[in-house]
Amino acid sequence: MSEPNGSEKVEIPSELPFSEKLKIYRDPAVRKGTKSAVRGINRRENPQMFKAIREAGFVGAATAIEEKKRAGIDSLTGLHTREAFDLRFKEEIERLGRTPGAKTTLVIFDSDKLKKINDTLGHAEGDKYLQKIANVFKSSIRRDLDFVARWGGDEFGMILPGTSIEGARTFFYDVLNPQFEANGVSISAGAVEIDPHEDAQKTFERADATMYAAKHDVNKKPGQNSFWTLHENITA
Repeated sequence: MSEPNGSEKVEIPSELPFSEKLKIYRDPAVRKGTKSAVRGINRRENPQMFKAIREAGFVGAATAIEEKKRAGIDSLTGLHTREAFDLRFKEEIERLGRTPGAKTTLVIFDSDKLKKINDTLGHAEGDKYLQKIANVFKSSIRRDLDFVARWGGDEFGMILPGTSIEGARTFFYDVLNPQFEANGVSISAGAVEIDPHEDAQKTFERADATMYAAKHDVNKKPGQNSFWTLHENITA
């Protein structure tokens, strides 16, 4: 292992067991002499090690956030960022244009309780609430197909390739809604099928308007979750 001098990275023998690698990084000299010890770790090849080193405090919070931004990951929820979502949406538009008859649904979600939680319990609890929502998404989507991102604040976007409006509704009602209810989450969702010939901004506006209608449904009771399309809705 090279001597840390504040500019060199720390090299760890790859054959060492995980526990021994952690002991090296816990050495005060290593912590003091290396600004970013994790530079010696390949995140893709050693995700467990990378996470443990970062959480142990060897990488500053600002560095960790910047790394996640570069990877297109929201630092609070672990979901994709809006920027990453826009790129994936563009790819899906192109795919649909090459595949006549294929269906993909865009769903926009908005939390119904975040402001109240922030105002009454504080922003730390609000952050936990957003993480609950994100965890439901991450545990429910098809990781090899679906794409979900935090757009900002308490709004989320989801791309469901190969899924019609009816399929998206079933996914919401049968998969997402029970988990939202179990976690005390109240959320509104608006869904539209993506038209590859429509301007992307127009598609977003249609989905956003549908979500807004769901959120302000006069028949919606406090705590209920709503899923709306342009033509019909479900208030779970």
